[in-house]
Amino acid sequence: MPKIPIYLFTDCSRCCLGILAFFLLVYLLGVIATNVLGRKLVHWGDRLFTTIPLVKNIYTSSKQLTDAFSATRKVHSARLSLLNSPGGAIHTRVYHQ
Repeated sequence: MPKIPIYLFTDCSRCCLGILAFFLLVYLLGVIATNVLGRKLVHWGDRLFTTIPLVKNIYTSSKQLTDAFSATRKVHSARLSLLNSPGGAIHTRVYHQ
């Protein structure tokens, strides 16, 4: 009776594993580039725009507005306070540190 070799991976599964490994590598490189290089590029861009006199005012104002309404803003130990108007009809929420 002839011996039939049993392979752990067939040609198709090797190909699929290679493709998966490629996409995993590209994803990991993207994460590293975004976190490391992306922050440096943003920091360099901030420094560039804040050194140009006319652009500085517009850029800092628009950046403050964007940061105020961005969902990725981190709030460190913020407390919520409620302020009432003298008439009691208007309630205002205030976050402070």
